[in-house]
Amino acid sequence: MIFIDGSNIKWGMDEYNRRNNTKIRIDYHKLTNILIGARQLIRTTFYASKPIPPVNPAQIKFLEYLRSLGILVVEKELKKRVHGGVTYHVEKGLDVALATDLLILAWENAYDTAVLVSGDADFIGAVSKVISKGKN
Repeated sequence: MIFIDGSNIKWGMDEYNRRNNTKIRIDYHKLTNILIGARQLIRTTFYASKPIPPVNPAQIKFLEYLRSLGILVVEKELKKRVHGGVTYHVEKGLDVALATDLLILAWENAYDTAVLVSGDADFIGAVSKVISKGKN
């Protein structure tokens, strides 16, 4: 199984492109094939924030593209916060959803190997627990 932390990957890729003056994008079909190699793919899950109004058509199109590849898209609503009179939105619940799926599916013996695509060190505990269960 492949678990993709969409937000972490997007922000990392945006930062890379900004620093290097590039417009590199990920081909998720190719990425999935590379990550799976000769193994059997059970499922790829992409964790993303749910678009809020005004909705960006490019984001909707991107999520539809992922679904057309057979990727399960898990969306969580952004939460509104106000600080110093400024309203902004924050991502809440996506990391927990990913870690929960990673752990539950390991305990249900749904996979032998999990591939986590993220740069977030917060997942180290969940990954360590999955390894202790005998999973790769």
